[in-house]
Amino acid sequence: MDGFFSVILKVVYFLIVFGIIVLLAYFTSRVLGKRVSVNAGKYMRIVDTLFIGSDRALFIVQVKNEFLLMASSVKGIDILKKLDDFSENEIKTEGGFEDYLKEYGIHRKIRFGILDLIRKPKSGRDDIDEE
Repeated sequence: MDGFFSVILKVVYFLIVFGIIVLLAYFTSRVLGKRVSVNAGKYMRIVDTLFIGSDRALFIVQVKNEFLLMASSVKGIDILKKLDDFSENEIKTEGGFEDYLKEYGIHRKIRFGILDLIRKPKSGRDDIDEE
């Protein structure tokens, strides 16, 4: 019996140490992620990015009050055009994935679908979504 308990203690110890390592990795990545900014520098920032291939992308970069259209490819980075009549207010901000789901009413099915499976049917008939 002592061998069985020592194996159980080793497994519990392993799980605790593994959990601590995962938590430390999570919090360390959160702290380092806040310090590293991908889209902004001291004098310039990337306003928008469009990936058009595995190794090709278009960028709108703001340098002071000027906006530049730039292309990145295997050959390097090129300035394609200076955008004189561009302003950030013109950018149409589309909602995220949650807004897409709301538009099609899918969020309700996902959120409450599991609960509907658990609930008992009312008076012997199927649950009907009432909207």
